[in-house]
Amino acid sequence: MTAAESARDLLATVTKPISYTELAAHLSRDYSPELFDAMSGLVLCQAEEMAGPELSRLLWAYATVGHRDSGLAATLVQALASKLSDLDPSELANAAWAVSRLGLHDPDFVSAAMEQVWEGLPSATPRQLAAVLQAYATFRQADPQLEEDHDLLRSIAIRFRAQLATATPTELALTLSGMARLRCADGALLTEACSVFRRNAANIELAVLAEAAWAIALLQHRDTAVMEAVAERVAEALRRASTLAPTSPGLAASVAPSLPLPLPLRPSAAAFAEAARGKAPAVLRSGAEGGGVHGAPGEPKERRSVPQRFWRPGQSAMAPLAAADSAPLRFSAVWPTHVGPGGHRSPTTLFDRFNPALPDDWSPEAAAAATGAAPAPPTPDEAAEALLETDADALLDVDVVSKLLWAFGSLHCYSGSLYTLLFRQLPRLHHDRASWSALARLMGAQVKAFELQPQQQGHARINPLEAESVSAWARLQRARPALHKLPEHWLPTAFVAFQGEAAGRDADWTHGASRPLAAATADPSQPQPPGQKLSRPALQAQVAAALQALGVQLRPNSTLDGMFMLDHTALINGLSLSLEVLSSGCCTLEVPHRPLGHAAARMRSLEFRGWTLLVVPFYEWDALGAEEGPQALMLAGSQGGAARRATALAAAAQARQAYLRRKLEGLLGEELPPMPAKLAKRRAAEQA
Repeated sequence: MTAAESARDLLATVTKPISYTELAAHLSRDYSPELFDAMSGLVLCQAEEMAGPELSRLLWAYATVGHRDSGLAATLVQALASKLSDLDPSELANAAWAVSRLGLHDPDFVSAAMEQVWEGLPSATPRQLAAVLQAYATFRQADPQLEEDHDLLRSIAIRFRAQLATATPTELALTLSGMARLRCADGALLTEACSVFRRNAANIELAVLAEAAWAIALLQHRDTAVMEAVAERVAEALRRASTLAPTSPGLAASVAPSLPLPLPLRPSAAAFAEAARGKAPAVLRSGAEGGGVHGAPGEPKERRSVPQRFWRPGQSAMAPLAAADSAPLRFSAVWPTHVGPGGHRSPTTLFDRFNPALPDDWSPEAAAAATGAAPAPPTPDEAAEALLETDADALLDVDVVSKLLWAFGSLHCYSGSLYTLLFRQLPRLHHDRASWSALARLMGAQVKAFELQPQQQGHARINPLEAESVSAWARLQRARPALHKLPEHWLPTAFVAFQGEAAGRDADWTHGASRPLAAATADPSQPQPPGQKLSRPALQAQVAAALQALGVQLRPNSTLDGMFMLDHTALINGLSLSLEVLSSGCCTLEVPHRPLGHAAARMRSLEFRGWTLLVVPFYEWDALGAEEGPQALMLAGSQGGAARRATALAAAAQARQAYLRRKLEGLLGEELPPMPAKLAKRRAAEQA
């Protein structure tokens, strides 16, 4: 059979309505880069004439095998955008998942797809909803200016909650992480999800539990019972992997810090470790090779072989956050990056393995072994052995371990035994394959471990009057000898990652280096566009200017251990004050706009170090501002509108200064002296 005939046969197979598991088995058996390249030529000639379901299946096939052809994918997306109404919910979910996996972002396609999600929502399954949420979060990460549809997110949460009994743990965990990445905290869904994970923790994969715990912590939903269940499950898995005796039900309460933990690698875990070292066959190794699309360093190559589960780490088409030998200046904790030091990609995560059209346990090997009949369900012993192998793999995945440690620290759920076991696992992991996000989480976990561990001499925290006292910090360190430490070779990259995540703790880092500066220096007399929220740097600049107008002398500073950089601090009456603004990207979408996990953890850490926080949330600051939106735009263009606009801005500035004065007086416990008249005049002139 010639190459052209093979390509035509493959195109017919992909577009005809056969089951996705059968199609996946066919692709696993017959895939080659040359064959897909030949099929791409045929597709380009026929794309406009193809029906919507055929285009959806083609996108799914390319994303599933990881074959990268940016021009073809863009053509398919453009052709599909006008035919989305022909798709059923499963085809729509597959198409959205495929487009996000191929790294494409077409605003018109995204808007049309989200409108179509509304139409198919009543009949959508939990797996389809999880795929849509993950795709939507990826589109938002690629374009933070994409409008957030709060009503759609709430409706998806309600629909998923109605089908919670039929959802798998993987679907539930990915739904929670998708909602967390979109900053949507549905209290009812979180409560019911925690109940499910608490009841079934013993039979759920560690990677699934880690993803769920990370999402719960990011949304700051405190449920001590589910965290205790996760702690016992993780500790049990670590002990089994180390061939020790099973744990007692109260293991999460206490474990001797000196417990020896030799962890021999199991066969599957050993293969995973070899792949991370770069000693695996080319099929496993190619996910971390450089030379990407459009010449971006660290990106995967266009053509790839089919991996064991098709999608491997590093096959996302999103541009890397850093050059091959440099760290990113800033990145968001809400939108984790899979790129690490040297441009490498992190090992497989739950998100990488998810495919909405295939079961969680599907694999090409199992499909090849099947003879056409439905496979028999595994026996309890087989299921236990499979869970043991997946646990061994997960315990060597930096993404899994870092999410577990960070989740417990962010929620202030300290378990000495769990921290001991997980920190002793770190030397067995490969830090050169960790992502910047995983490294930042590990550094944050060490910071929280120091803060949460029991003190020996009663020093719970630094006195607020001694935040900048070196002797006070030394006393605290003597009272709290560090029980949990990162391996020394992890510290340089982990510290850099921690600082990069702190610098980009809202979503504004994706706008480019010039956007925060432009927003911070924008003309305040011009009305703000409707629906646009200030970024953290812009909000911080406005609040700092108002404080300086009150006569407060601000200076940059840092905590004594160098872990937290403080842009604006002041020393008043012996108290070390730090300005902490909460932009919309640092809070949940729903009122009362609770701080997300990374923002809440930072504020608790600063208070532990003796700093008194002047917290200014975006919604309080916006409520004191001049009228924005369409009315302000019309006012600015009307006769005499500029003068009235200036009067409104002056009134807003006075209201904001009064607001900050009340906050400062509440922190200091006394009234601030009035500003001298001359200084007040000069400040007003400077603001004008």
